[in-house]
Amino acid sequence: MHPEIWAAVTMLLPSVIAAAYAQRFPFVSEVRLASFGCILHCPWSCVLHVYRALGTNHRVRTVLYKLDVNFIHVHALCQGYAWRGKHLLFDYILHGVSLVYIWKSDPLADPSVKMIVNVLVAVAVVQSSLGLLRFSLSHWMLVLCMWIVAFWIHCWKPFGPFSSAVFHAMLAGPEWILLKCMTGKVQAPSKGGGMEKG
Repeated sequence: MHPEIWAAVTMLLPSVIAAAYAQRFPFVSEVRLASFGCILHCPWSCVLHVYRALGTNHRVRTVLYKLDVNFIHVHALCQGYAWRGKHLLFDYILHGVSLVYIWKSDPLADPSVKMIVNVLVAVAVVQSSLGLLRFSLSHWMLVLCMWIVAFWIHCWKPFGPFSSAVFHAMLAGPEWILLKCMTGKVQAPSKGGGMEKG
């Protein structure tokens, strides 16, 4: 099977975990929101990798790349809000600036754009997990280490054409830890049972 098809298949793993948690905890709004963000990103990434395997139009591929990366920011925004239960202006500025930059940039004309996009994604992903840091330092450190290794694989391609597939598979671990800890936080007696209304 083509390496990009493997990348599309392994991208399903975090969403399978998210869907399982959303189904297991249907009345926990935090888990539903974080899971929704993960699942919402998945199709764009899968379509991008399938197109890389089968398509040839670089402009279409660039648009799919931008959609993929934009929905990483949507996922991060959902996850950050799910942890805190409140809006932060910083989140909207970070993701808004990132989305505008991604859409206005042209990675075909300037390959350095992808490195800037990677940095913006890394900042957004770490920002979205700060609620876990407040809940459990050890779990947050574990997630951070897994992300660092995964991003290293994404950037340096040690597995050659299968690096994207390995990268995506590695994202399943942090997704599971984040959702497991989120359910633990919500179900803890001192924390109450969900996001405050109003």
